[in-house]
Amino acid sequence: HKLTASATLRSVGGFEANVRLVYQHRNGSYDVVNSETKQVDAQPYKGFTTVDAGISHRGKYVTQFVEATNIGNAKSFDFSGLELPGRWIKIGVKVDLTVAD
Repeated sequence: HKLTASATLRSVGGFEANVRLVYQHRNGSYDVVNSETKQVDAQPYKGFTTVDAGISHRGKYVTQFVEATNIGNAKSFDFSGLELPGRWIKIGVKVDLTVAD
């Protein structure tokens, strides 16, 4: 099951802010080796909630942005028990090189 809610606010001057809330709960389980007994234990997937947010400013050819993902640093696992990254932040610039006719 997955539920996503998002909102975007655009203002004058090319500024934009957005926020996204995601709740996800998977059916099934993944295998983990118990370090003490060396036995394989099935671990059920747990539900988790993440919050992402970002701000940006768009000019004629350049957009600057800051994005924060998984702000609450929720612990989550993908299929096969692969742990997904925690909180991270991206800061960048996008350049539009489109040539007008």
